[in-house]
Amino acid sequence: MTQKIKKGTIIAGFPGVGKSYLEKHYKNAIELESSYFYWINPMIEELWGVEEAKGHPDRIKKEDWLQDYMNAIEQERHRCDYLCIVMFEEVLDELIKRQIPFVLVFPKLALKDEYVQRYLKRGNKADWIKSMEDIFETCILNILYGYGWDAKSYFLDSGTYLADILDEEEK
Repeated sequence: MTQKIKKGTIIAGFPGVGKSYLEKHYKNAIELESSYFYWINPMIEELWGVEEAKGHPDRIKKEDWLQDYMNAIEQERHRCDYLCIVMFEEVLDELIKRQIPFVLVFPKLALKDEYVQRYLKRGNKADWIKSMEDIFETCILNILYGYGWDAKSYFLDSGTYLADILDEEEK
């Protein structure tokens, strides 16, 4: 039996594992969508939708996004059962500096084609999907072995989503 993610956990999830689904379908889960912190012009996300805006050329990165994102993590982490966050290197480094525990959730390496289909289904732009396709294996391997983080890792099988590995009886 696969070990489940316990309540009260910060979940750093790879794109497409089901962070947004979790927030929409679980009564006490929050996803801190990084787009609202990372970019100066959030109207693009409002007009296009978050997934459709990924890779949009008119977005401008905020210089202080990391501090804003970390403040939001600190603020929300005790207000929910599951806090889903982006799996950016600088965010995870900052969590370690602040001694905030987290788990990593990502697909098995062989599932790149399945995840490309997930990105298409949710409406991501072709350029963003291509970039994810190009870095899929490298990104997962760097997270696992390249950065030296000591965090529990959960690997999703084909057809499995984040919601499938929660220690949760009731949605």
